[in-house]
Amino acid sequence: MRLKTVAKQAGITVGSLYDHFASKTDLLVTLLAREFERVNQERDWSTCAASPSDGLGSLTARLHDEWQQNLQLTEAVVRAFVMAGTDEALTVQHAADVVESMLARTVGGPTQGACERQIAGVIADIWLANLMAFVVGRATAAEARERIDRGLQRILAAWNASKSA
Repeated sequence: MRLKTVAKQAGITVGSLYDHFASKTDLLVTLLAREFERVNQERDWSTCAASPSDGLGSLTARLHDEWQQNLQLTEAVVRAFVMAGTDEALTVQHAADVVESMLARTVGGPTQGACERQIAGVIADIWLANLMAFVVGRATAAEARERIDRGLQRILAAWNASKSA
């Protein structure tokens, strides 16, 4: 992806890129975190549905729509997130924390515990694995979405079964 396109998406000029970001990877991962923050602020995903499963379904549908709007940008931010080195470690951790926090709140509400955070981490890993499969051509967008949805259904079914046991 060209720097001009990335800068435009980030809302800054190409000339000021390196004043604000250490590298293109840093910029792309920061942009990923901002996009997660923007989606998170759209609504309270934990209360937008009748159950945590439904809320997660709504959030997942929103994220699916978001990443398919600009496939080149999706590819660039996913590659940057996966390939980031030690120089971008804090930025990568921030992006991971943002998405895991959003997922944990969706699953557990405002008072999520360690279990909900762990579930959110697994869900985030499922997303990342399937986005990478899409980016490198091992899965179509539809296949990636189906795999993500199927994985979420299995995780939530196991979580619900453990709560009622």
